[in-house]
Amino acid sequence: MIITTGQISRISVPYLDITVKSGQGVGRLLAPTWDMVMGVKRGTLSQADYTEFYLNLLRTRYRDNKAGFIQLLTPDSSELCVSCYCRPHSFCHRYIAVEVLQKIGQAHGITVEYGGEAI
Repeated sequence: MIITTGQISRISVPYLDITVKSGQGVGRLLAPTWDMVMGVKRGTLSQADYTEFYLNLLRTRYRDNKAGFIQLLTPDSSELCVSCYCRPHSFCHRYIAVEVLQKIGQAHGITVEYGGEAI
């Protein structure tokens, strides 16, 4: 499977919204918390701390809902675009999410490749 990333306002392909603001369904599994988002926006949370908090959050969610993560990795098509509101190529949880999904895929025998930013 190929996972791409994209900014919600810029992409024209179907996408999975992984934001705390508007994400729904399985997209919520990859959403950060409001405290994390606002901490980065206000400058009270470093990128390193955000990354650590986000990885811990995903670990907890994976333990609680492995089936949901496997569902993300076995969509009807062989492609998945994870998206949020951040600008392309800026610090963003969607890139961390792809790395985590690649590791989960590897653990379950699912090949996951990053296909770059979708347009």
